[in-house]
Amino acid sequence: MKKTLLIERFQQLAGIKPLYTLSEALNKPMIEFGKDLQKRLDGVGFDSKLFNNKGSVPDNVRQTIAKNAKLAGISYLKIPKEGIDYEIIEVVVHKDKLKELEKVVGYFQTADGTHGPDKDTGWLIKNVQNTNPGDIINSKVVANQLIATVTYFTNMGDRKNIISKDKTTGKSDQFS
Repeated sequence: MKKTLLIERFQQLAGIKPLYTLSEALNKPMIEFGKDLQKRLDGVGFDSKLFNNKGSVPDNVRQTIAKNAKLAGISYLKIPKEGIDYEIIEVVVHKDKLKELEKVVGYFQTADGTHGPDKDTGWLIKNVQNTNPGDIINSKVVANQLIATVTYFTNMGDRKNIISKDKTTGKSDQFS
């Protein structure tokens, strides 16, 4: 029998996962994260396929996914930019599998929002960038009449620190 620390045993009995077993994606190479993402999709019942060097899942694959709820498409693209590689992963599933996609996205601990986490203050949405260059950020999970998608991308670190959007006018301002 393997020896475990007493604190680990108490955490296990209490149903608490140790921090080192959480599926954190920050600071992980994007291509490795894509493989983990594909494994997780396959684990929840999808038959997924990875498309390398594509900015998005090809249109013919999107059409096939719209007809078959068991399929998932994942695209990966790396764009070199000023010494930091900008990387994008797009995941596409059938619209009826929106909840399953949200669960997969929730499994990984990535920041969400256009530039990082959004903070809704009531009449104003502030987007405070509290991520580091190279961190993985995911978009919101969105669905249309046929498919549901989420996009993961790396933080380039070249944006302003705070972006706010007035809910009434829709105007966005950047502050440094």
